[in-house]
Amino acid sequence: MICIGNITLEVDVQARERLEGEIVKIKGIVLNLLFLAVIASGGYLLATKGLSGAFAKNDSEKTTGQKTSGDIEAVKRAIIARLQQIDGTIDDISVEETPVEGVYWVLLPGNQMLLMSADGRYVLGSTLAELTDKEMVKVDSSIQATAAVEKKDIAKKGFEATQGNQIVFKAEGEKKGEVYVFTDVHCGYCKKFHQDVPNLNKAGIDVHYLAGPFFSRDRESLEKVWCSANPQEALSMAKFQDKLDAVSVTEQCKQIVTDHITLGQKLGIRGTPATFTKDGEQLGGYVPPDQLIAKITGNSAQ
Repeated sequence: MICIGNITLEVDVQARERLEGEIVKIKGIVLNLLFLAVIASGGYLLATKGLSGAFAKNDSEKTTGQKTSGDIEAVKRAIIARLQQIDGTIDDISVEETPVEGVYWVLLPGNQMLLMSADGRYVLGSTLAELTDKEMVKVDSSIQATAAVEKKDIAKKGFEATQGNQIVFKAEGEKKGEVYVFTDVHCGYCKKFHQDVPNLNKAGIDVHYLAGPFFSRDRESLEKVWCSANPQEALSMAKFQDKLDAVSVTEQCKQIVTDHITLGQKLGIRGTPATFTKDGEQLGGYVPPDQLIAKITGNSAQ
């Protein structure tokens, strides 16, 4: 049994060593809570007031001096001020007018798109559609399209930059493609994907793993995995046997996991597994092996 004095010392050391990783995790959780809160708010307003009522202001709630169109910078400042009441770390967003007067596309950190009023008080979800004579058509925004291209570029460059710090399960025989996956230790679909790895390797696909303890307590386990003499074996043991051999975790391994977390946060990842092509295209979370093989190689599963 460890005495109280030792426990206090251990917690202090761990708090110092993991501070950066914990801050990243907390920011991700806050962004998730922000997104859920504003979506719920927008749904309530639509259900109770309708579109016009959602943006109606009574005399006691009027925002004086706030332009509703033609001044994107003023709108941007007003929305940031509102968002910072929920998450003080948000200091930059992208804003674009929609075809609906007083409604703006707002791109949050992590490539999360919202529809908001000019003063940031109201949120109407994340997509806009137009009812034409025959059908309902989704209305796209230029900042969303730009963000999608930028996200692919960030992913591609990030995978290249971390190439030497990934755990790779090599293809058998001729290599036909590769896939990049942010993974965790205890999530169910991460384990399910890991069971598919042998079939993916047989189909000629390299599987590149990056550490993804975004919203879990598995960071320490992943640091041990990356520091193991045999990381492939250690990753399988951590996922399926819930144990790891005694491993001395170095600062280098801690930095590797931090770098992977930082990349994942830039890509707006909110869960694992998160699956990408080598060109940075996100394929989804868990992708069934036959679909993944078809996407990567153009051939069906064997």
